[in-house]
Amino acid sequence: MEVLQIEVGKRYNVGMHEGKHISSLAEVTDDQRGCVLTIGKFDGVHHGHRELIACARQIADDATTAGGVYVPLVAMLFWPSPEAILWPDRPWQTLSTLDQRIRRLLSCGVDAVVTVEPTVGFLSLPPETFVDAIVVETFAACAVVEGPDFSYGRDRGGSLDDLRDAGEEHGFSVHCIEPHLIDVEGSSHRVSSTQIRRLISEGAVELAAELLDGPFELAGDVVTGRGVGRELEFPTANLHVGDQVVPDEGVYAGVAILDGARHVAAISIGTAPTIPSEQRLIEAYLLDYPGADLYGQTIELQFHHRLRSQKRFDSREALQHQIQQDVAHVRSLVQL
Repeated sequence: MEVLQIEVGKRYNVGMHEGKHISSLAEVTDDQRGCVLTIGKFDGVHHGHRELIACARQIADDATTAGGVYVPLVAMLFWPSPEAILWPDRPWQTLSTLDQRIRRLLSCGVDAVVTVEPTVGFLSLPPETFVDAIVVETFAACAVVEGPDFSYGRDRGGSLDDLRDAGEEHGFSVHCIEPHLIDVEGSSHRVSSTQIRRLISEGAVELAAELLDGPFELAGDVVTGRGVGRELEFPTANLHVGDQVVPDEGVYAGVAILDGARHVAAISIGTAPTIPSEQRLIEAYLLDYPGADLYGQTIELQFHHRLRSQKRFDSREALQHQIQQDVAHVRSLVQL
């Protein structure tokens, strides 16, 4: 379930770059036609995605210089994931909400993000029809930029070689960006959304941040909790996060973003073994937050460091003492 609502046709100002969200293929206009096009799910908009976008941006800029007419860079974004449509009974977890993906793509230099709902009918298009209807007729793309694993059309039957053949026929170029490898502590890691989801589910948020090119962010609505944190003098915001991947149980140091303001946060994930809960809780204590109750508001949590695993304490007093130590540790680790 999507956590953040998207305004149709909304324009985003990200740094010095202004971009637009377009909610369907039917709303694509001449401003997007003739573009450099990239297509995907872009879950997390990680290091590999950012490198691909940077290459696509350069191709668009070079085409603008050569032709004298501005060539936009457009990302066609599948939402929700095609896998969730084809296999609805399977649990699917995401790294990022739709709003996060749009904002991050635009921050990389994309001019417009076009979201497409991958219905069964859409996913059943033969590869040739997909190219004709999407790349040629809708976008009139001058170039398509993808990674080596890109496929399209019914049963993912269209390959990059097929796309190149279609490009020669219709007059667009195809560029393949090789997988991004990143060196972390002497080990080489291929950057992929699947790899990052695994790391986060294991609690390895520091390594995940290296692959994401920034801390993992979990967005959710603040819901009514049990009030235990308030009783212990550390009132927490309890989050409902839908189908996003959640870090492994433990205590984390991070940042809570609320209405654009950033607050250092101590984050606890788990079933609270000292005062047990039937459900896994996602609780954030915002250090030095001066405001009122947060119920009903949306918060983004950034995970910077994992402090410790969850454990059971013999008393509430012992738990409260540990929380005090955790908060002090968080304060020493996270500086705004």
